[in-house]
Amino acid sequence: MNHLRHVLAATLEDIFQQYKGVVVSCSGGADSIGLLHLICQSIPSEKLSQIQVLHINYGLRPKENVEEEIFLSKLCQSLGVYLTIKNCNQLERPQIGVQQWARQIRRQAWQKYLDQGIVVAVAHHMDDFAENLILRMSRGTSPAGWCGLNVWDALIWRPLLGVRKDDLVNWLEEERLSFCFDSSNAQDKYARNQIRNHVLPVLERIYPGAVERICRLGEDVRERERYFKRAQESMLHRMMGAGLLLKDLCELPQWQIFNLLTEAFYAKGGRGQALSRAFLVQAEGCLQMYFNSGSGESKFMDFPQRVGKICLSKEIIRIV
Repeated sequence: MNHLRHVLAATLEDIFQQYKGVVVSCSGGADSIGLLHLICQSIPSEKLSQIQVLHINYGLRPKENVEEEIFLSKLCQSLGVYLTIKNCNQLERPQIGVQQWARQIRRQAWQKYLDQGIVVAVAHHMDDFAENLILRMSRGTSPAGWCGLNVWDALIWRPLLGVRKDDLVNWLEEERLSFCFDSSNAQDKYARNQIRNHVLPVLERIYPGAVERICRLGEDVRERERYFKRAQESMLHRMMGAGLLLKDLCELPQWQIFNLLTEAFYAKGGRGQALSRAFLVQAEGCLQMYFNSGSGESKFMDFPQRVGKICLSKEIIRIV
């Protein structure tokens, strides 16, 4: 963990210069406790005032929840960092699943810090990255969904994505650092737990190193998505300006044409949900027909909400 501490120290120095501190989202389990200790060990003691901890008590495991609050109160006092505990009443939960409700509570709590310019540090690690990717692939996702978790999402920071869960737990045990156990993690009630407790161990047994390779796939896809995004932004800029060669657009795969038309719609002030598939199929068909016809006559097609038009003129497409 020495290398990670050096990386954390450099990153935290940059954070303190640009933002108003860091709040560690902490459940009391091994992941978040490991992150909290690593962060505190990576900075001088005089900087600890810029670190705080947020603990959310969902009230789903009453006995364990009380123990977690007591444990975190003592730990934060010993580390010299400020602790905020948010208690939730599950009786006030709307008619949605427990996991969705918990995610909403977390996001709302994080947003209050983000709005103040405070970085939220989250303890997602490499195993979480792989679980997330397998879940997305199994449920069905776009190519962008294969990117998995990011180290940075705006001011949400995940510094442990390069660390295996077992390595983190082993380090805590070697350092004799205590943490809490969430008994619900051993249950197969949720899909994520089944992947964590059964799928990943089987993959690792069959193909040792599978988790790291799954995560590397996500990183590779992310790099490709960044390349496509830069290329798409360049094409969108030309479409919104002097014009883009229709040949260049029609040679793209259909999904990329759909993406460009959708981005153009929003750039012109479109609101609400993305363009319907029916509209996109119709628009792409018109583009291909016009291009194949070789017509020199100008043709226009209105965007929904009348925010602009797709203008086809000779060999050029423009958004006006």
